[in-house]
Amino acid sequence: MKVPNDKAINRLVIINRAERLTLEAQNALLKSLEEPPLKTVFILTSESTNSLLPTIISRLNLINVHKPLPSDLIKHYQELGYQKADINQALLIADGLPGLMDQLIINQDNPITEALTIARSLLSSTTFERLSSINDLSKDKRQLKSVLFVIKQMARIGVKSDDQASANRWRRILAATLESEQKLSSNVQLKLLLTDYVLNLV
Repeated sequence: MKVPNDKAINRLVIINRAERLTLEAQNALLKSLEEPPLKTVFILTSESTNSLLPTIISRLNLINVHKPLPSDLIKHYQELGYQKADINQALLIADGLPGLMDQLIINQDNPITEALTIARSLLSSTTFERLSSINDLSKDKRQLKSVLFVIKQMARIGVKSDDQASANRWRRILAATLESEQKLSSNVQLKLLLTDYVLNLV
């Protein structure tokens, strides 16, 4: 985050996942970060600064944001009257991200909850059933992004399994999901992407 000298702020520029910026984009951003327009604040979010240019980092005030402790999240949602089993399930899927937990626990009628249902169905279906679902999945790119996100979260939990065969399967699923997410950000043919993807969910 870079705060201009002028304390009044009229404009906020947020760049999510700044580590995904190309080198060209980062170089183009340097001047704006060094001398922000008046009354403008830039906020860059990043899971890691490793992919950011040192010249970008030197122009920022770094603020580390940590996830709440799982015990604090469980206590919070129990105080709101939710069941521990539902909280624990949301905790696993959301990986402790409070906003995502709110969607899973409190706002049941939302794209993430629907994506979770689709993800569970995909993972428990036969290869034929998965291939049969491609047509429906390819109709909504936004929903597909949510489904891939949920499966990615599930896979990140699954790779920690003590069962080596299960952990290996989740590693394959995680790799396929990350690759599909990357392809989805380009102008790829969705049915082709999905065909390749569902064949890797074994």
